[in-house]
Amino acid sequence: MADLKHVGKIKATGKKVLVAFRTLPGDAYNCLVVPTENLLDDQHNSLIQLVESPAAQQAFEFHEVLARAKFPDGSTMLPTLHVQGKLIKVGTDKVEMTPNFQA
Repeated sequence: MADLKHVGKIKATGKKVLVAFRTLPGDAYNCLVVPTENLLDDQHNSLIQLVESPAAQQAFEFHEVLARAKFPDGSTMLPTLHVQGKLIKVGTDKVEMTPNFQA
């Protein structure tokens, strides 16, 4: 598998995440991540397909693509993840970027 952007893990736990915002506006020490382990199957599969897509790999920030992409139910990914509380704020120093899902 080719290396992928936007894929990481929480250093302390090793839990896999997708990094939606590398830093927050006005807050360079925190980021927003989507932990992948507790997602519903359709959400998980859709997010993995999206992060592997050329559009996501060309995007500087994953949220740029999340704001346009849809889940199978027709909802837009970024606001849906926000409303469902699946965008988690963590310190940038707590996330290790891993270029593939095996790391």
